[in-house]
Amino acid sequence: MSSANKQNRVGPKGYGVNVETITAALTLVFGSAKYQIINGGASDRDVTLPALAKSKALWFYILNAGATNNLVVKNPAGTALATLQPNRACMVACNGTVWSVLTQSQDNFELAIPLKPFATVTEYDLWIAPFPCQVTKIAVVPSTLQGGALTATLVKASGTDTPVKTTTPLHAADAIDLNTGAYTVQNITLSATVADLKFAVGNRLSIDFSGAYNAGHAAIAVSLKKLAS
Repeated sequence: MSSANKQNRVGPKGYGVNVETITAALTLVFGSAKYQIINGGASDRDVTLPALAKSKALWFYILNAGATNNLVVKNPAGTALATLQPNRACMVACNGTVWSVLTQSQDNFELAIPLKPFATVTEYDLWIAPFPCQVTKIAVVPSTLQGGALTATLVKASGTDTPVKTTTPLHAADAIDLNTGAYTVQNITLSATVADLKFAVGNRLSIDFSGAYNAGHAAIAVSLKKLAS
């Protein structure tokens, strides 16, 4: 187990910067540099904070300087406080009783997409990914029902592919029901194939209706997280 301490500090006394590539879990101590720039190498690594009894008013800024794996910041009891993807950081502080995350780089975002009557075309593009990301949740709520059987499938499309449910669906085909449960949220079970949920730059989030959506209204919420470029 690696331990960042006074000996690997540089900079003003009491603050310092520790730049380190670790090959095992890292445990910080009271005298560790306040700024921890950590590369976990080829694996996800734990970064454990100092014991509470010696940590009142102590703080750390922790940056994941790795390119591919996560750093998991944990309190002394081993409870995860933050998971840092590559190039993400957090600041933690202790009041002598508990370690808390004060700030953390935000990797999550949500798309709010209204659905309203379309023409006779049944496949539409909704969004183009400007950076690598992964779908983490899909929820749908119909307001005005279609008035006849109609389902939809959210899909990932690339290049000039037509966005149909048989290409790269994000969930089971036809799982979105646009004719049942007005004002009732449908939480859609995502595909178990993680690769299908990951969007490269330029991939399109699209929808494939089972027929013409010409009478209903609904809203879709798609949660995503940024991935390392």
